[in-house]
Amino acid sequence: MALAPWCGSSREDDGIAHSSESDSGKPMVLTLAIVFALLLPWPWNLVAVVTGIIAEIGEIVWGRRLARRWRPKTGAEAMIGATAEVASPCRPK
Repeated sequence: MALAPWCGSSREDDGIAHSSESDSGKPMVLTLAIVFALLLPWPWNLVAVVTGIIAEIGEIVWGRRLARRWRPKTGAEAMIGATAEVASPCRPK
């Protein structure tokens, strides 16, 4: 296992989106709407920016609802089926 240079801990391909792999929170819809508005004539560029703002707010609300609904699993329930390396023998008497 190689050490991840950004955090100093090892990570394998565990199927979990880590902060470096997931969306970084940039307002992409609004950015695209502003760029698109630069190409449109007067009344339509305002419509594009307002639509981008509404879409960005909707995306934030939707993302926060998903984050609240899908809590990350931690602890023993997240380890079911995972393999581990034994550090010391467990032989109770």
